[in-house]
Amino acid sequence: STEQTRARLGMSRQEFAKELGVSIDLVNSWAIGRRKPKGTVIKLMEMLIQQAYNAQTAPPATKASAQAGVLAKI
Repeated sequence: STEQTRARLGMSRQEFAKELGVSIDLVNSWAIGRRKPKGTVIKLMEMLIQQAYNAQTAPPATKASAQAGVLAKI
């Protein structure tokens, strides 16, 4: 679920919304099950998860570059 993804990433709903480029109201709608994420947003969530994984598993010298931000690469 989006709530599990957000929690795993250690983000507030507001941070999650900002990172995905959507409104906090939309994130809240996902959280209560009124709406489901689609298309590009799903892809961005996958990228955030991959970035977090890479940051955790990277050698110390490369962690800073892994944490630079997914949206900056787009």
